[in-house]
Amino acid sequence: MFERFDRTARAAVVIAFELARSAGTSASVEHLLIGVYRAGGVGSAVLASYGVTENDLRRDAPGGPARQAGLTDAEVAALRAVGVDADEIVRRAHEAFGPAPVRPSQRTRVDEAGIQLLRQAKHESKALRHKHIGTEHLLLAVLATQRELIGHGATYDDARQRVLQERRRAS
Repeated sequence: MFERFDRTARAAVVIAFELARSAGTSASVEHLLIGVYRAGGVGSAVLASYGVTENDLRRDAPGGPARQAGLTDAEVAALRAVGVDADEIVRRAHEAFGPAPVRPSQRTRVDEAGIQLLRQAKHESKALRHKHIGTEHLLLAVLATQRELIGHGATYDDARQRVLQERRRAS
């Protein structure tokens, strides 16, 4: 299946794996969405058309920014007990210095929801009669199961129309 992924979809998966690795977790749907956002392409353009930002996507990612940065739940709880908002500290550090480097020695897997999303992306590509799988298909796969994204009004049917419009504009 990965041989059908275009440059942007491959980049989205790599970004998702890097995010998961730095958080010490499996790659999830939320990581893949951030990858779609960062990788560019049609899926990223459609997300941007809804006003979705990376901060919106990060806010919905498992465990929040502090967990993604590698802090354990116990560490976050201990900091919270003394009045420190670890998520806010990590957000500010990312703004000032960029994200933490990836620990390459860790092996990353895709969780079950992520695997289903990749399968659904293949289905979305076939349904649109496309020969490739791009970020637009990854985005549609998320919306096919979640039906709405982050309260931005991004529904499956509307996003599918925006994907078709964006592809027409690009060609």
